[in-house]
Amino acid sequence: MRSTGPTKTTATNQKAKTNDKTNRSRRPARPYPLRRCCDDVHAVLAVPADGLDLLMDNTTDLAEFGYREIGIARDLLDAWLNNGLPADFNIEGVTVMLNPMSDMVFLTNAEFQVAVLSDGELVSFYLSPYEGHEGTLAELVEMFDADTWNGEDIEWLEELRGL
Repeated sequence: MRSTGPTKTTATNQKAKTNDKTNRSRRPARPYPLRRCCDDVHAVLAVPADGLDLLMDNTTDLAEFGYREIGIARDLLDAWLNNGLPADFNIEGVTVMLNPMSDMVFLTNAEFQVAVLSDGELVSFYLSPYEGHEGTLAELVEMFDADTWNGEDIEWLEELRGL
């Protein structure tokens, strides 16, 4: 994930944490279980058990971001400036987006591609076409199991690895 470096605990930081909780309290509680894919990067899409209809809650409105999310947005933009976008990520229509159901902050574009932070660099975040396996390429390779994955997803991952 991202590295925030050392922080000092001060009254100002404590106040910011309190304000962050207050600011975020406007969001509704999660009324359903989320599917998570991995330990390193939380599911960007956070597909609820009852369907895709709640995915429309994603926002680019910075007023909906808490202090934590604004910090992650800053880290995403810094990584873009320092290292560029992933090679397979289209630059057209790039924006910072928040999924309030998973609290995941990421870059997306006009093609709905997703880039997340991994070890201080931006990497693409993928969703397989058949069974919906999700994660970065490294995470997908790690979770790959030829005995349980659908053939279409296996072909897709092999093609993705060849890029």
